[in-house]
Amino acid sequence: MKLPVVLNAGISACLLLAGTAFAEIVINTDHEIEYATGGVGVSEREGLDALAPDYGLKLVFALEGSGSFLSAVEVSISRGDEVVFQAADTGPWLLIALPAGTYRVIAQSHGHTREADVRVPEIGRSEATLHFPAR
Repeated sequence: MKLPVVLNAGISACLLLAGTAFAEIVINTDHEIEYATGGVGVSEREGLDALAPDYGLKLVFALEGSGSFLSAVEVSISRGDEVVFQAADTGPWLLIALPAGTYRVIAQSHGHTREADVRVPEIGRSEATLHFPAR
């Protein structure tokens, strides 16, 4: 079950009371698929971690060599010949509520393209890290 945006504020409040403050994460939709992105700071990563169990795919974008996180990544995901998801300005973490199945991920940043085949399981989550050359 996906957490509605309204519950996100409740999760934020609970974690604040527990002594952990994190940035509020906005839930977006593309092709009727929910997604959340961010993770530049620790508080955003903690917020995304709180939401992660409800998303079948986690993508992480990083620089080759250093492993430093990368944002401003354009993502397109296809199933067969059909594009099922697209988003611009994502990263460094991207959680996507894709149904179970096999997908092709194409990510672009600063003129570089990375591709990956991913399988989203019925239960649990798949995770892929795409590394881009340092600028």
